[in-house]
Amino acid sequence: LPLSSSLLGIQAFDLGPLAARPLRTLSAGQRRRTALARVVFTAAPLWLLDEPLNALDAPAQTAFRTALQKHLAGAKTVLVSPDGV
Repeated sequence: LPLSSSLLGIQAFDLGPLAARPLRTLSAGQRRRTALARVVFTAAPLWLLDEPLNALDAPAQTAFRTALQKHLAGAKTVLVSPDGV
């Protein structure tokens, strides 16, 4: 990822405090935020998501929904299994 995209992902999903920690030490919600940040900021035209809001707290759900709206506004595609998105 370009550095600017990585920094946006870290900020949008509040990953700054976790950046130096190994992935295996993160909680389920922290891992989910990390995975979604990777999807959101790689600029992939197609997102395949399985229950993307699972294990996310309210602020992370909001950050994801905001990113999803931006992605869809760019005429991109999202395939998701339902969980209240």
